[in-house]
Amino acid sequence: MRKITKWFLVGIVLIFVLGCSSGGNPILDKAAITKAKTKINDLAKIVGSYKRLRGELPPEDKPLFDSLSGFMTEKKKAEFKPTVQNIYNQYLESKITDEVEELSNETKQDIMKKVEEDEEIVQKYFEQLKEKNEELYEGELSEDLLKDLKVQARQQAIEQLKRQEAKKNLTEKEKNELMKKAKDLYRRQLPPFNTDPEDGGWENPKWVILKPKKEVVLQDKIENFKEQYGRAPSNYRIQRLEDQTEAYVKSKSTGYVIWMANDSNNTLVYAKVQ
Repeated sequence: MRKITKWFLVGIVLIFVLGCSSGGNPILDKAAITKAKTKINDLAKIVGSYKRLRGELPPEDKPLFDSLSGFMTEKKKAEFKPTVQNIYNQYLESKITDEVEELSNETKQDIMKKVEEDEEIVQKYFEQLKEKNEELYEGELSEDLLKDLKVQARQQAIEQLKRQEAKKNLTEKEKNELMKKAKDLYRRQLPPFNTDPEDGGWENPKWVILKPKKEVVLQDKIENFKEQYGRAPSNYRIQRLEDQTEAYVKSKSTGYVIWMANDSNNTLVYAKVQ
């Protein structure tokens, strides 16, 4: 398995990097590659959290960020794929947080009263929390947990209404200043990955799962059974061998996140999911 992994990754590097060398600034290239390696390892850790919680790796046929949507905030995602818009959104959220603190006590009281009188507002957040926890605990939730979720939902409803009210208080001038600030930062900072297809980059990371071939493993188990017992396994035994094979393949599956660094050579960086 280790040998297959090694040559597989070498093959990917040769396919995508061969002939891409453009002889850029070695110092800047080294810094760009180091930054990309750090961020690809961070991304692999998030995928690892997904694996531990779900008991399996994200599907290979689905964009990785789609699978991780519930495991990272938009702010965290922006660390891997910064754009002017998501930098602006971060500035905007920070500004709204400051404005929430400036809301009058009268406004805050009105918001709390609105939440108390309109159960549908709280119910929306309660259903979202309930769905997440049902998926997490894989079953029916206890009464105590449901009560806690109701309290959390009420608090979320209040905070969201405060943020909506604070956002209304922002002027167009303030929003334009935030956008200008976002554009300035985007021009100054170096994104960790090349996400521009026109420049040979990938908009999203490649997500690859290496695993033993199920048919080969199953055939080996059947042959071992024949050698040990001197007969072919029954249909019932084959079903059990298939279940064992499924579990074996799942346990031996290894995921790799692969992306292009933002250096002059579009160097590939990758990280193994632990």
